[in-house]
Amino acid sequence: MRNGVKIFTGTQPLMKTILIAEDNALLRYATAKTFRHHGYRVLEASDGVEALRLAEEEPTIHLLISDLDMPHVGGEMLVVKLKTSRPNMVVILTTGRSADDIPKNVCLHSNHVLAKPVDQGILIQCAQSLVGNR
Repeated sequence: MRNGVKIFTGTQPLMKTILIAEDNALLRYATAKTFRHHGYRVLEASDGVEALRLAEEEPTIHLLISDLDMPHVGGEMLVVKLKTSRPNMVVILTTGRSADDIPKNVCLHSNHVLAKPVDQGILIQCAQSLVGNR
């Protein structure tokens, strides 16, 4: 910063990239809109298959937010497949299941599991605490 002006030197970190995998279109849209508003770069997938395809094209994904139960490839399998090539990727899983119905190994593959409906403010706070803003 020089004379109160932020100078871009090319060394500042770029905005964080988030992949949202959610089969509920309205929920996916609302979550993506919220994260874009907070300065994140957002990729959207309607299921695990689409998320895997997007991930093949994207070298860096800082955070995956995925529904646990989706058609074709569910959230748990999506996380396992993505973590193979991205072991440091942060994961937040969302689910409509009760706590008793969540398989214990799901918690091993994710940083957080949040119950639906997820408050967008809590989701943003959780993401910011895990990967930062930008």
